[in-house]
Amino acid sequence: MVVLVCFVLLAASVLALTPPWEANDEPFHVQNVETLASGHLYQITHDGNLESIQFPLYYLVLAGYQKLLREPSQQPDAQLAPIAGAHKHGNYLHSVPQDGRDQRLLDVLRLPSVLFGLLTIVLTYLAARRLSRDRWTPVVAAAVVAGVPKFVFVSGVVNNDDPSNLLGAAGLLAAVTLLVRGPTTGRGRTLAVVGIGLIAGALVLTKVTGFLMAPGLLLAVVLVSRHRGEAIRLGAVFVIAAFAMCGWWLVRNQIRYGDPLAAHAAYSPARQILLEVPKKIYGSFWYDSGWNQFGWRWFWYLPFWALAGVGLVALAWRGRVSRPGERVSRRGGRRPLWVCAVLALGALASVWIVGIQTNTEEGRLAFMGLPAIALLIALGYERLRLPAWSRFLLPGIGLVGTVLAIRYDVIIPYLLR
Repeated sequence: MVVLVCFVLLAASVLALTPPWEANDEPFHVQNVETLASGHLYQITHDGNLESIQFPLYYLVLAGYQKLLREPSQQPDAQLAPIAGAHKHGNYLHSVPQDGRDQRLLDVLRLPSVLFGLLTIVLTYLAARRLSRDRWTPVVAAAVVAGVPKFVFVSGVVNNDDPSNLLGAAGLLAAVTLLVRGPTTGRGRTLAVVGIGLIAGALVLTKVTGFLMAPGLLLAVVLVSRHRGEAIRLGAVFVIAAFAMCGWWLVRNQIRYGDPLAAHAAYSPARQILLEVPKKIYGSFWYDSGWNQFGWRWFWYLPFWALAGVGLVALAWRGRVSRPGERVSRRGGRRPLWVCAVLALGALASVWIVGIQTNTEEGRLAFMGLPAIALLIALGYERLRLPAWSRFLLPGIGLVGTVLAIRYDVIIPYLLR
């Protein structure tokens, strides 16, 4: 409860204190929502809306939510600030007549993001409970997710990363549950795989990079199968269920744009893969405020990466052997760990995929695998048999960093200027 309350207070602060449109690409996300709310389907373009390439599930949910609240649709009318003041006071003008109206609209549209973030933390906690008998490991895993400052910032604004993160956590929980407490009958396993396939399809329908989570979910399906024939059958069920969820959009893109993903490469792969993407992950996974004008000096990220590395290395090293007399508290053997690892690697790979095609490679793109990463870190701390308080060092510095970031990158530049 402490973790959840802290997260809600911080994410709600980001929601309420951030001026309209200042979050990364927020005007373009809102434009997609408002186009759907007006009864039209947005079109993918090269020179207009930068987020028009995104898949529509999130925008459909927000448009329906806006309709339920009887909020009239209105296209964003954001006005760029002069270049000289862009980095000091944000990217957009807020001394315009429509600023108050824009703020009210965004307060409504940002609210579901806080709920998505909250549910992501809860599902991470439940997935960790499936794997560990330790009292604190599920709390640590949830706290690691809530303690990533950038996750908090993204969860307070309009961004399609938020439902993607939630679906990633749902997929993790479903896969772990299937392996640890899976149905004993073939029919039960088939129904469970249909559910996991629908989650995979929803991931793709929310964000184009969501397909990179499918291998980890498919691995869980294969590992739960009793024999090769069942593995083939359940794999086919998984693919059919996923396609039933997102196939209509892929077919539409193929017919209209000649490409099911509507993606177009434009940057040099070699430099992006080997240099630019790793640098960007290092400097943007934990924090760069969720929008590009703020960030930390490189050395502030070292404690985050060091403490995360300790957990991952401990799990990889100490998880290989069981010492004499050691009580193993992990459920399900190694299979759930392999699924978590593949989900985490798939999410990180999405940053490289986007980095090859565009110059917007950011660590937040991997947050759909953040629950799996947090779970692996928490299990590593458990294997080290650390005191309970020491397991919260990583989320603790994340909490402090988030509070400071809100003060220096939201309150001071926007409200105290």
